[in-house]
Amino acid sequence: MGSEVTKEGSIIVLGTPETLSQLEQSEFSTAIEATKRWSYRLQNNLYNHIRTVTGDESFKEMRTNGQTVQKNDLGEQAILTVQAHPTSSQTDTLFIVAAQTPELLQTRVTELVSLSMWGQMAGDFFAWKDALSPSLVMQVNDKYEVGEADDNWLHLRLWLSNNPWYWLIGFVVTVFVVSLIIYLLLKRRNKQVQDSW
Repeated sequence: MGSEVTKEGSIIVLGTPETLSQLEQSEFSTAIEATKRWSYRLQNNLYNHIRTVTGDESFKEMRTNGQTVQKNDLGEQAILTVQAHPTSSQTDTLFIVAAQTPELLQTRVTELVSLSMWGQMAGDFFAWKDALSPSLVMQVNDKYEVGEADDNWLHLRLWLSNNPWYWLIGFVVTVFVVSLIIYLLLKRRNKQVQDSW
């Protein structure tokens, strides 16, 4: 809970924005903290880029220095972020689940593990505020692979688990082939018994 993060292994961190402010997130492209700092340079570049693209020269270029500090809360929604573990030497994963209060966090985690919500998960940034539909699903970090990249058996298992109809068709075909073999063997045995009479 909060800021306790082991240096090795895949881990799940649960917390509120206040407790997650103690967690080192400077390397993360998405950080969940009580206070956000945005550089004016970033805002300047965005404003000036839009000004250039639209060709609207009626406004001067922005040249403000310093930083702006923003404090906000998560409200009723919870956030799940997934990224490569920053201190692990292996291909481990760091999961962060955050909500505004511990009570709300417990409610949102219960919703998260429900089948209706679990089936909608994708990407590495997931926000939701009820058990029916996510507020936002995005891929914000670079993709990385966990495990062996060239494991053909694993690829086959993942493909079959994502296509369950092939399992069912394979099972029906297997049952049919086994039944046919048993039928032919019994028929041949029956003929041999009849011939011996």
